[in-house]
Amino acid sequence: QLLIEQVRYLGRRGELDAGLELANELKAIWTADLGADHRITLHLRFQRANLLRLKGRLREARDEDEDVLARQRAVLSPNHPHTLMTANSWAADLRALGDFSDALREDRQSFELLRHMFGEDHPQTLAAANNLAVSLRLTGNSVAARRIDRETLECYRAVLGREHPNTLSTAANLARDMREAGEYRESIELLNDTYDGYCAVLGKDSFETLRTAKSLAVSLRKAGEQIDAKRLTEETYQHYLDRYGATPPDSRACALNLACDYSALDDKPRATEIITDVLSAYQQELGEDHPYTLVAANNLVTYLRGTGPVEPATALAERTLTALRERLGDDHPFTLSCAVNLANCLADGDRLAEAEQIERDTLQRMRDKLVPAHPDTLVCAANLAVILSRAGQAGEAIELRQQTLADFSRVLGEHHPDAGRLREWLFSNRDLEPQPI
Repeated sequence: QLLIEQVRYLGRRGELDAGLELANELKAIWTADLGADHRITLHLRFQRANLLRLKGRLREARDEDEDVLARQRAVLSPNHPHTLMTANSWAADLRALGDFSDALREDRQSFELLRHMFGEDHPQTLAAANNLAVSLRLTGNSVAARRIDRETLECYRAVLGREHPNTLSTAANLARDMREAGEYRESIELLNDTYDGYCAVLGKDSFETLRTAKSLAVSLRKAGEQIDAKRLTEETYQHYLDRYGATPPDSRACALNLACDYSALDDKPRATEIITDVLSAYQQELGEDHPYTLVAANNLVTYLRGTGPVEPATALAERTLTALRERLGDDHPFTLSCAVNLANCLADGDRLAEAEQIERDTLQRMRDKLVPAHPDTLVCAANLAVILSRAGQAGEAIELRQQTLADFSRVLGEHHPDAGRLREWLFSNRDLEPQPI
């Protein structure tokens, strides 16, 4: 058990190669001495799968977990704690490969079983609740994710303390929920505290620390602090490259965020250069229709729109929106953001009637899915005002612009970049981020 804990500890510290080397060595020895179906051998392989996933070897991780899970269900029982831990890991594999709905189903089942067996406050139940919240967020239900994360954080703080890695992980997730809800300042405050906690507990170069720094940069950019966001992302990405290289999923996600930062500061050519590399890697590693591939494509749409003829951006936006609707549904936040970007492209190409139709439909969906004062909803309303103005519908355009500017001032502050663009009758884009799984 101590050796398995060492494998887990190496992974948590970000020493993935050392952890895999130890896991492979132990797997060979224990399979020969204890047998392939021994409880200890199987639990080691569960930890090994976690390291494979962090390395970006996603299909290997899934195959490892599937085999371990089948053996544990046969040898130990479907409700054995180790079996349920592997089930949670397998759900993470599904998320990593883009099967968000299947992962949500597995996470719900595991959470309910563990809650029934051990109660609400047991560490394994709390871990399952954390995973359930991740799947809820990825399937677009950030409200439910936030409720679970807040409850889980309170329990972790009471049971494990404020600086335990599990507590910090849930705090980082809650901060993402806050960002999804448009509460950028609250997200920044919690992420700052969480980052300091990770630095003290795991060091500056652990996966969790760097992941939190990248998340903080996203919240800073969303709040309009674009220069600070870019500086933090650049520092974080360099740490990723120095410690882990460019290929792990977290490194790719940080590169994608760096492209967003360049775009926010109007360096669309550099943003296009970075995101093109990320998109190509996602297409090769994840597939053409993986949600994160589509996230990268969505962001490329906004950069292409700012660097050349609108037709290539429009064509890519149309393909990406169709794929997102098929993969995630019409009302998923990723889909709605892509629809906003497509409407911008159509309007730039003087296809104003089509742009207005998409924008009105998206605005209603956002008001139903999010809240009327959510920043994404406000951007959609702002863009509709610009479309109406270009289409000669001055009365409705001016009224909608005035109301939306007042909402911007109340929610984000009058000096937020999105408010500034609306004052100049300019469109705002919506970038997306691949979230940790």
